[in-house]
Amino acid sequence: MTQDIPTIHTEHPVHLPENDLSTLSDAPIVAFPNAMQAANVCPAIEIPVKLDDPVARISAYLRCKLGLLRKRADRRHSGFASYIAFFRELLAGPRSVGAVCPSSSYLAQAMAAELDNTDDGLVLELGAGTGSITSALLQRGIAPERLVVVERSTALAAHLRRRFPAVRVIEGDARQLDELLGSDRGRVGAVVSGLPLRSLSHATVNEIARQIHRLLPEGGVFVQFTYDLSKSSGCADMALNRARTRVIWKNLPPARVDTYIQAGGKFMPLPRN
Repeated sequence: MTQDIPTIHTEHPVHLPENDLSTLSDAPIVAFPNAMQAANVCPAIEIPVKLDDPVARISAYLRCKLGLLRKRADRRHSGFASYIAFFRELLAGPRSVGAVCPSSSYLAQAMAAELDNTDDGLVLELGAGTGSITSALLQRGIAPERLVVVERSTALAAHLRRRFPAVRVIEGDARQLDELLGSDRGRVGAVVSGLPLRSLSHATVNEIARQIHRLLPEGGVFVQFTYDLSKSSGCADMALNRARTRVIWKNLPPARVDTYIQAGGKFMPLPRN
């Protein structure tokens, strides 16, 4: 006596993975009932199918729901881990962090938007912290292979590698960019900085500005934010030309994004305030 095997009738070949709970959330869902698809229960479905078997319908539904739950859990875990990493760093060295909370998505998106017209070269991010701006750059369309992140904190660099495995993360000091980048130092087309320049020494800021001036080609873009709305961001006024400035009121606290363009010429050390 042969056992009846449920049959799935589709317009295209369909592959349904084994119903193993350990793999369900990773399984690509290529079949789903038309009614559920029309109701947008699982918007990832692209192939129209007709499932006549109740077992197959339930299996497809469970795979979809488990996949959605896993994605939500991953997002929540990533956000929670970022806050933990930030506050650990804040307690260890408040002056090196220079903020009371991570950069908001509003600030990160505003900074990433300044790079919309930079299609060539590497994008160098300085002081990435927990990765708010890194995430915004990737969402804005910067390919992972174009993005190089420099973070001095060992703990935060490790956090960034876990969060963005496809992005090159370098643990090091922004005063030594020439050495850190090696043969890639001639490929940088834009620099985005989350460094707390107002809390750093005058000599340190001068050296960082000198490094950025060396790396950027003529027409290269440098983006920096500051929480001090009454003054410039403090890194490139004498080395680069400030092209745009924008206040992000929704950030906590409000921050200003300054965008500079490399005009070439000799680097001029920044004067003391």
